[in-house]
Amino acid sequence: MPSDEVGTVEIRLGDLDLKTGAGGKAKYWLDVEKQLISEGWYLGSKTCSHISDCALQGSRGHSQPSI
Repeated sequence: MPSDEVGTVEIRLGDLDLKTGAGGKAKYWLDVEKQLISEGWYLGSKTCSHISDCALQGSRGHSQPSI
């Protein structure tokens, strides 16, 4: 990807592996999804209890991380 300090880059991550209903997995993943939403993880409003060097973590003052 060419370097461009003026433009922005939008990156989206997705978990695309099949979540089947076998063995209660569908309920498990639905519960995990609801918990992530209710705790604000998708919006970046949840803070971690440990320091992270992850560039994707971004600033908690922004709605989207800036790299």
